[in-house]
Amino acid sequence: MKAIQVIEEILSKAFKRHRFPVSLKAEAVLLYFKGLSLRTVREFLLHKGYEVSIEAIREWFHAVGKALQAIYTIAIWVYVDETNLPTKAFFLRDFQLF
Repeated sequence: MKAIQVIEEILSKAFKRHRFPVSLKAEAVLLYFKGLSLRTVREFLLHKGYEVSIEAIREWFHAVGKALQAIYTIAIWVYVDETNLPTKAFFLRDFQLF
C-alpha cells in the first residue's frame, strides 16, 4: 500500500525514538484515519501484543494527519456549459417545475 509507506516515512522522520515499530504506528494511524475509534485501535494493538496509550496513537495521527488528507482527498470539479440550456427550467426556490 502506498499510504502505509508514506506514513512510515513521515513517522520515522517525526519521532527520534522508536519504542514501537514504525510499521505498527503506520497501521494504527491508518486504522484511526479510516474511522475506528482510538479505543478500538488500542484494543487492536493489544491483541497484537503491544500496550499503547490512546494519547500515543493520537500523537502519531497528528504527526501525519495533513499528509493523509492530501493522499485521500480528491477534488471533483463539475463544468457546466450554460450556452445550450433550455429556456424552461425548474426553480428550487419556488418548488415549481415548468
